[in-house]
Amino acid sequence: MFSIAEWNERYEVSSKGREPKLGDELRAGPLQYVRLKVYGHSQGTGYRRMKTAAGTKAMEVFGIFCKFLEISGNQPRGKRGVLLNENDQPASIDDLAFILDIPVKQVENAINVLCMENVGWLTNTTQLNSTQPIQPTQESGNSPENPEIPETTSKSSKIKHLEYVSLKPQEHDKLVAEFGLSGTKDRIVNLNNYIGSTGKKYKSHYHTILAWDRRNGKSKPTRSDSFAEQESKYGQTITD
Repeated sequence: MFSIAEWNERYEVSSKGREPKLGDELRAGPLQYVRLKVYGHSQGTGYRRMKTAAGTKAMEVFGIFCKFLEISGNQPRGKRGVLLNENDQPASIDDLAFILDIPVKQVENAINVLCMENVGWLTNTTQLNSTQPIQPTQESGNSPENPEIPETTSKSSKIKHLEYVSLKPQEHDKLVAEFGLSGTKDRIVNLNNYIGSTGKKYKSHYHTILAWDRRNGKSKPTRSDSFAEQESKYGQTITD
């Protein structure tokens, strides 16, 4: 589960719409706004540490973090401070990309920076089922003078989406470019449910999604499609 560090101290709002003091009752319903300290023309040390870690992506990371604050604040008292999806469950990286309508890679890079020990704006308290733990790697050519966000995965490694579907980052980006975030998520859910119900194995989940779409006349797969129909259409030609 992704949590906002020091949520109560930094961002929470009292029932009177102010910074809560010891013993104050917190606002019961979702917040109308989130407290965010104003530095004016100067910048705090935390921001500078984030900027150093994020390099040229600093403003992108900062913007995504501000949207995380909104997501976290849009919850009733007792649920704020963590990132939940629209089903009131811990939000995965896929969920956050879908909610913000941005590429998964941007969310991964932002979380990678925000969870860094010397930044610490975000914490990852448990492993999510949609992706493996993010492990920073040093890119060649990076330097303190020209820092970049470390890649979270190599181009050949795959990220797990839901329980059974695995895609390379560039494969997921291609699906998003072709079908959009919503269409990609639907196709991943469709394939994940099919694999979970049948135990089928595929050499490439990316090419399986494309093959299903082509054989379906490029119409959007729906979750109501029967798995038996999919098996009869596609299963014999693309399974191992």
